[in-house]
Amino acid sequence: MLGQPSCLFGSYILMTMNNIIAIGSENVKSAAAAAWSQIRSYAVSLPEPQKGRASGFLPSELCYNAINAAVKEYPEKVASYQQPRSILSSRKGGVVYFPGQPKIADTLTIMIPIHIEGEVTLDGVVVDMNHYYHILKESTLCIPKDGKLYALVVDRIIT
Repeated sequence: MLGQPSCLFGSYILMTMNNIIAIGSENVKSAAAAAWSQIRSYAVSLPEPQKGRASGFLPSELCYNAINAAVKEYPEKVASYQQPRSILSSRKGGVVYFPGQPKIADTLTIMIPIHIEGEVTLDGVVVDMNHYYHILKESTLCIPKDGKLYALVVDRIIT
């Protein structure tokens, strides 16, 4: 559970735990659902890597719609936090995280879940489909033995 909201802004709730900001957004949520429907067959076919716990994929047009929705909302959503107010450049991609405990986000990262199998946590915070996440520093995903996390990621953010 994410706990109590730290701030209320109109129709969305920002919740913080540790170095993670969970953000509710109907725009991003619906765009992520559309992205998953477009790339599902490809993403589920990605093999588990021999080294590491993640396989990357190039985002589709609908994946970029979800990413762009989150990036567009960024200045509004971070107004109450001590984060940079704009994104000048970044790297965008899709990632399938396999069972294990991979470290992610060595710098500010936006993670948009598009499909979750099993109970996935991020530094103890349960990852769900109703939020996307601003991860402020290196964190650990915990993917159960029978689980996977399919996500769109914006990292290497330059502000």
